[in-house]
Amino acid sequence: MKLELAMMGSDFTARGEEAARIEKQGLDCGVIFESSRDPFLQVLLAAQGSSRLEIATGVAIAFARSPMIVAQTASDLQALSRGRFVLGLGSQVKAHIEKRFSMPWSRPAARMREFVSAIRAIWHAWETGEKLEFRGELYTHTLMTPMFSQGPNPFGLPPIFVAGVGPKMIEVAGEVGDGMYIHPLNTPSFLTDLVLPSLHKGFAVGGRQRKLCVHRKGATRAYPGQPVLIPGDMGRYSYVMVGTATAMAETFGSACHGAGRLMSRSEAKRSVKGRSLINEMRERGVHVMAAGMATVAEEMPEAYKDVADVVNVVHGAGVATRVAQLRPLGVIKG
Repeated sequence: MKLELAMMGSDFTARGEEAARIEKQGLDCGVIFESSRDPFLQVLLAAQGSSRLEIATGVAIAFARSPMIVAQTASDLQALSRGRFVLGLGSQVKAHIEKRFSMPWSRPAARMREFVSAIRAIWHAWETGEKLEFRGELYTHTLMTPMFSQGPNPFGLPPIFVAGVGPKMIEVAGEVGDGMYIHPLNTPSFLTDLVLPSLHKGFAVGGRQRKLCVHRKGATRAYPGQPVLIPGDMGRYSYVMVGTATAMAETFGSACHGAGRLMSRSEAKRSVKGRSLINEMRERGVHVMAAGMATVAEEMPEAYKDVADVVNVVHGAGVATRVAQLRPLGVIKG
């Protein structure tokens, strides 16, 4: 997960200091939107004031500019930021495009599709040296002499995010964008009923593969270098492990969640009759607090596998590496 923050300080000349501050706070991306100031100049200031932080336009108004101008500016910012720029584009609305920017407005979804495609065609010509030959219904780019070609960008091409509210523009984001900006005023049903289905339509039209979403139920995240906590039962031990590259390649970055049950909850409650589990745990040096005895019975040590056996398998498979064994001192059961 990445954390980003809109950079909205009133002094636009201080974007560098603002970027340095949020980078120090541990955020991953600073987002600059276009209002009364040019967003690209602010991106430059933010890039100069930081070293790790991604800087994004969220958004720059596409239809106020030509694809060639945006392609040049975005490529320059990608180089000046040393690969940390994200080009976020939005359409604005008809009144602003025609009356404020004095630019043409028509078929915004189709225009955005061509706009992004034209930028990619220009970048492709620079990267490969091939002839620029983009002919669309709304934009045409067919002239690129060596003097005006930037050549390959040493930091790669910046990703392009497209902002969308209506289903057609969201489809375009899925078809030609590397990401999408969702309107900040939204609801869960807007995301599930409109955004996701429209994005999927765009993916299909563009013939694009979607990233795999891993939902871990009964599993623990095991990314390389990150701690992996494997709990045992309340009477024995737990483990601290560390994730490995093998987990990313073979188990979707996942390891076991714990020991796993040997008995069902009802079986555990039947088997514990006549025993004082809290006293038994106290004799082992473990203090137990619980809302009721039934909960303690369900979670008794014998109801679970020996977590050491499970951890040994995980360690042996290279999914995570053993670091430390921990023993319980106290247990709280709800």
